[in-house]
Amino acid sequence: PYLIDREEVTNKEFARFVRAGGYAREEFWKAPFGDGATTLTFKEAIVRFKDATGRTGPTTWKLGSYPDGEADLPVRGISWYEAAAYAAFAGKELPTIYHWYFADTGGDRYAMPGILLPVANFESNAIRSAANAKSVSAFGAVNMAGNVREWVSNATDRGRRLAVGGSLTDTAYQYAEPVPRSGFERGTDIGVRCMKRNGTAVEADPAMMVLNEKARQDPGRIKPVSDAEYAVVARFFEQRTTPLDVKVESIDSSSPHWVRHKVSFAAGYGGERLNAFLYLPKNAKPPYQTLVFVSGSNMLNNKRTYNNESDLPGWNYPNMLLRGGRAVLFPILKGTFERSDGYEPTAAYLRAHSIQWVSELRQSISFLATRAEIDVDRIGYHGVSFGAKWGVVFLALEPKLKTGILMVGGMTMPLENGDIPPPEINNATYAPRVKASVLMLNGRSDLIFPYETSQVPLYKLLGSPPGKKKHKIYPGGHFVFGWYDDMVKDTHDWLDEQFGPVTPVGQK
Repeated sequence: PYLIDREEVTNKEFARFVRAGGYAREEFWKAPFGDGATTLTFKEAIVRFKDATGRTGPTTWKLGSYPDGEADLPVRGISWYEAAAYAAFAGKELPTIYHWYFADTGGDRYAMPGILLPVANFESNAIRSAANAKSVSAFGAVNMAGNVREWVSNATDRGRRLAVGGSLTDTAYQYAEPVPRSGFERGTDIGVRCMKRNGTAVEADPAMMVLNEKARQDPGRIKPVSDAEYAVVARFFEQRTTPLDVKVESIDSSSPHWVRHKVSFAAGYGGERLNAFLYLPKNAKPPYQTLVFVSGSNMLNNKRTYNNESDLPGWNYPNMLLRGGRAVLFPILKGTFERSDGYEPTAAYLRAHSIQWVSELRQSISFLATRAEIDVDRIGYHGVSFGAKWGVVFLALEPKLKTGILMVGGMTMPLENGDIPPPEINNATYAPRVKASVLMLNGRSDLIFPYETSQVPLYKLLGSPPGKKKHKIYPGGHFVFGWYDDMVKDTHDWLDEQFGPVTPVGQK
């Protein structure tokens, strides 16, 4: 019923609109200009659309033209209004959010992202042209996932517009998160692709519906359960004494910075075992301060076997811990990597796995206690996104964790159907019971865990002693693109404060 552009609109294509006087031709600018409660005239709005030198055009252009060598790259730095005007100029329209995602996945929202996302342009410094695309949609369109976010036609109940698909500056799982933005926003990672319907559009097209930004409950309004209720919940996590039965699978000392020990041990339930990777730094003297590391949700349903650092998206986090002289233990939790078991964002799946994850965390700490080179009094936790969200549960239930670093985390998000998770899998239940010191590191404009409704409420709920919790906020979103060096410094400063500085090799 419709055709969608195979490629994102390029600078060369957008230049035709500019040279045809598109910014001066009011007939292409069909949507009313709304900025909050204010409605602007065409003349008032059009002056906002300037390039880096004050000429009319995208923010990434200068002197009214795109940079040399970028003719075939996607146009970036355009507002929703510019995208819609270009589409009208081209005899097309912006796709709705439903047309856009169907064109990419063919309606298979679970299987197709597993094919598309690993090869798409995420966590990158370089934009891709269509000729260099590696991700191809179900119907042959390229670069829909990642590269640049793309404006779609739908408005929200707050008068904002949506940009979809994630961009090169995002982590891959932000592909599924439509981003509400002011129609005037001109982010340098936002572009456009157009569509054309076959036949006449239905007058009241349900795909054009206004989307409710408040459809999901605000997780920041959750209240923790009482102590009596918590005692019932905590009983599900009672620790069983299970022999570790540790096996050393391999040792690799080829890195100049660390020695990697692959081990396996009992998971603590059902006769299962898990692999874990213990990385010991070469630049520090034992006994080592150690962080148990849990990564983001890109581990879930990954299905690849974790063999070494190249298999872990986000290896830069444990790497920076190791380079700073701290040891890292990375356990392969149930449902991740080779232990994938069909992840579902449902209460039933998370309830069963939370008990398994806590058991595996405790077994991991018990394993560390068997190693003479580990300082058992200085074991902490480092979690990123998914790992940060669940880290609140781990820190509350395992007192042997003395400090926690929660990177780009927040309150437990609503389930897929929009329901707030029940208390036993909601980190609001556990946050007041955390007694370890905690450092939260977040981007101010994070859309996965928003600042006002997710980050701040979690920080306030944390039960860490006075002076033993800190919330460090950086400019940017859910990906640490642009503030990595600051994050590294703040992380090691925090560990120096909680555990003391590491002792370098050769120093007494």
